[in-house]
Amino acid sequence: QYLFILERMSMENAHLEILFRQYHLNKREKEIVKLLLAGNSNKAIADSLHLTINTVKAYMKLLSRKIGVSGRSEIVATFIAKK
Repeated sequence: QYLFILERMSMENAHLEILFRQYHLNKREKEIVKLLLAGNSNKAIADSLHLTINTVKAYMKLLSRKIGVSGRSEIVATFIAKK
């Protein structure tokens, strides 16, 4: 027996989920990317996720390495270009 759970999501979110899987992002990294795409600063991201700014900066470095880019603007550009 199988149980299928279907979830409605917009095409934009579906594309993001594909990219998240492609880059093997964990839950926190996904949250940070979504906030980046919404135009949030490191401080705003830290405040909304209850993290320190240094933790957010560490995540940015980690994301840059995982995605193969050199900084936050390239992270955003990668996800916008591949939508």
